[in-house]
Amino acid sequence: MVFFPESLLEGEEKSPGLLGDGGRVPLGSLLAPRASAQEVPDMMPPPGCSGGNCHPPTGNLVIGRGQNLRTSSTCGLHGPELYCVVSKVQDSQNCCFCDSRDGKSHGIENVVSWSDPAALVLTGVENVTIQLDLEGAFFFTYLVMTFKTLRPAALLLERSVDRGHSWQVYRYFAHNCSGLFPGILPAPGRRVSDLVCDQRYSDIKPVIFQVLDPTFLAENTNNMEIQELLRVTNLRVNFSKLHTLGDRPLGGLKGHPFYYYAVYELVIGGSCLCHGHASECRPAPGSPPSMEGMVHGHCVCRHHTAGTHCERCQGLYQDRPWQAAEPGHPHACQECECHGHARSCHFDMALYLASGNVSGGVCDSCQHNTAGRHCELCQPFLHRDPREDPRSLHSCDCDPVGALEGGLCDAYTDATLVPGCNKCDGRLSLEGRSVPLPDLVTRVSAALAS
Repeated sequence: MVFFPESLLEGEEKSPGLLGDGGRVPLGSLLAPRASAQEVPDMMPPPGCSGGNCHPPTGNLVIGRGQNLRTSSTCGLHGPELYCVVSKVQDSQNCCFCDSRDGKSHGIENVVSWSDPAALVLTGVENVTIQLDLEGAFFFTYLVMTFKTLRPAALLLERSVDRGHSWQVYRYFAHNCSGLFPGILPAPGRRVSDLVCDQRYSDIKPVIFQVLDPTFLAENTNNMEIQELLRVTNLRVNFSKLHTLGDRPLGGLKGHPFYYYAVYELVIGGSCLCHGHASECRPAPGSPPSMEGMVHGHCVCRHHTAGTHCERCQGLYQDRPWQAAEPGHPHACQECECHGHARSCHFDMALYLASGNVSGGVCDSCQHNTAGRHCELCQPFLHRDPREDPRSLHSCDCDPVGALEGGLCDAYTDATLVPGCNKCDGRLSLEGRSVPLPDLVTRVSAALAS
């Protein structure tokens, strides 16, 4: 079983029974800072933007998501269950009952309440899970679990990136890695993505788990390999083996009052996932109600990026491929050259490669009767005088009999080519205007006769 009491350590004064306070255990707030608590390690660069690379603040992903935190079983869910404090087995008064039925409030969601913290006890079995379901993808950085009694002899941390449809082991923890998880590399491993087993956090005394190895800090956190490693939609802690102090009861451990997992504090550190393009986040659509200290999931994007996670470029900034920011390189999205005649564009990799990785933007739905990749041309049969408003277009006024292509005119936009692009594609013209050949001959003859 697992529970979250405050005053059951050896040497502390015992409260009047676990259920002596109206069926509840008095707890210090799980999330409130305490001078005696070990500080949560600062696993990420400070929030803000430096050299164009931005980082939102890191916080506890559990805050505001108590309804999304669940366990595989709960002690006392179907009736009172006995458990005893291991450090004081000689004192019968240290054996108490847990009861999590309606009205007694021992559900796991209570551990994240600021105003009404309560104990949680899970049934006395070895294989127990605690799972946090997030409303979207987040950047997971560390997990801290403080135990009030014996820590698990073995556990594993799992993550999902597809809302719980599939799971991958993030790290194993055991007091004997080679015996409990054979074939798994010992920590820290050679690469950040290596699957390893860590023996540092499985002694029998309660301490804090620090899951993310500090050596990760030497890496660029916007490196795509690390981004994929730490991106999560769900996180699951799987307690798989109890410490038994060397004995194994003949009847098994299930329901045994002296063996359980007692978790005092749970912090799941992380931030919104913004690929280096945002330093702050706001609530995402469909997210739980906001509360103080809550980590939100919708990035307030910079660098002309867009999307919940700044994972794409804005509509008119598609001239180069999207990239995550890096230290010293914001990789801001570049605006397409549409001359003010389009509201969006799209990226064409073939054009980008053909340009020598300079430009790949193609303007969408050119306005103001313009056409072309950059909206640099007039629509057929129209021309624009560059001395006028760019949205002011005129008919080519080319006689279709004396002009090629049915009366098209050259779409010049250079102001020195007066009158703009009103040069008919007719080859035979008079005063800049193409006319039918018979009329041209008549006019020339009349001019010569005079």
